[in-house]
Amino acid sequence: MKRVCYPGFLLLQVFLPVCLLIGSAVGSVFVLTSDAVFLILLSVLSILLTIGAWRTEPSFLAIPAVFLSIVNSIVLLFQCGWQSLIVVFLLPLCGWLILLRMPKGWLRVTSLILNGLLTALFLMALPIMLFGISMSASTEVMQVDSPDGRHTAIVQDIDQGALGGDTWVLVRDNRSTVSIGIGSFTHTRGIYWGDWGEWQDMEIFWQTDDILVIDGIAYNASREDLAAIGNIAKILGAEITDGVLLKSEDSHGGFLGDGLSYAEIRCSLKIPDSDYWHPLPLSDTLTKLTADNGLLATDGRSLVPPEIRNGWYFFMDEFDGKSPDDTLVSERYSYNFTLALYDRDTGMLYFYELDT
Repeated sequence: MKRVCYPGFLLLQVFLPVCLLIGSAVGSVFVLTSDAVFLILLSVLSILLTIGAWRTEPSFLAIPAVFLSIVNSIVLLFQCGWQSLIVVFLLPLCGWLILLRMPKGWLRVTSLILNGLLTALFLMALPIMLFGISMSASTEVMQVDSPDGRHTAIVQDIDQGALGGDTWVLVRDNRSTVSIGIGSFTHTRGIYWGDWGEWQDMEIFWQTDDILVIDGIAYNASREDLAAIGNIAKILGAEITDGVLLKSEDSHGGFLGDGLSYAEIRCSLKIPDSDYWHPLPLSDTLTKLTADNGLLATDGRSLVPPEIRNGWYFFMDEFDGKSPDDTLVSERYSYNFTLALYDRDTGMLYFYELDT
């Protein structure tokens, strides 16, 4: 019986915290299928395992009982809110009862003192935690599925009482959802934060399977596209916000990996103070190299961007190291450089990475 009761109680207390940690580690969120059902099961099993522990001989496995039950209580309080209030007090009580069943001696006395201090701190902090939860209430007010069902936009109303509130829009990637019965791991991220009550007049719809439009502004929902935008931002050393990947091509291949990577992104771009960034127009050297039928062509198609009157360009020569100097590019028989142009009037970023 001891082999079941003591380890069973400990595993039961770490189930939800561990699931939340796993979800965070893999970039997902763990969501309980039903808070009420989980709380009932957790309470019943905790009581049964506590009774079982009292019917068997004392064990040193009882040492972490109070600690883990308090940790679980804190997690439940923030995960399930007011529904978990009774369980928040029940679990530490069960932990104390199990702890009293450990063998007598100095280790038992030490455990009682340390866990007593922990319990005192928990009880003192509990009113503050409850007050914080009572000040904020999150209500899901709307769900909008993408045309192919790949994504779901979730609109939440966050009421923070006298402090006001917010309107949040989250996007859930339904392809990445993994269910384990009592709950599921799903990739969910926030893409929009607005004023409290804004959701009541919000116009929200899916333009494509990956692009969500909120009040006329497009937001990218694809993890792959966001990763590509993030990689481009890293290369350019710039901050890209509200990015939507409109076009992406890559002809790199073969033994030496030659080719051209090209992307068009509608975004807000914060230009850094860098030797690689310059105000447009392009230098004479780059103007000649990027003219129609020049270097920026693939499969017979020119990818030269339209004329930009107001903007910036980025250049990095990677033929030998990383240099902002373009004067030697035209003298070579092969090329290895990165070029980007940003139109401040339209918010369009054109990105090129050429290897020949």
